[in-house]
Amino acid sequence: MFTTEDIMEEIFGEIEDEHDIEELIEEPQKDGSYIFSARMEIDYLNEKYKLKIPESEEYETLAGYIINAVEDIPKAQDLLDIDEFDVCILEVSEHRINLVKVLPKNKN
Repeated sequence: MFTTEDIMEEIFGEIEDEHDIEELIEEPQKDGSYIFSARMEIDYLNEKYKLKIPESEEYETLAGYIINAVEDIPKAQDLLDIDEFDVCILEVSEHRINLVKVLPKNKN
């Protein structure tokens, strides 16, 4: 048995609704870096981890910050030098950054 949502997702891709639970990853690493879901909000990351990621009206999430900085959607395994951070793109799907590793340069 297929639902209308199943058929729509086959045609248009994943559709998020109130039944989908979004699991965001936030994992501090021993080397001082962090692995984050790119959908994490900048203000939350700055407050919780004291990262001082620049905030802007042009983006709210870590993915938005990265795309704003490089003016493109990076590929998986791309290494980026953005402001005071080294960023490694760990996972990308279609037109979305999913998972990144962030290393503040002052913690190298």
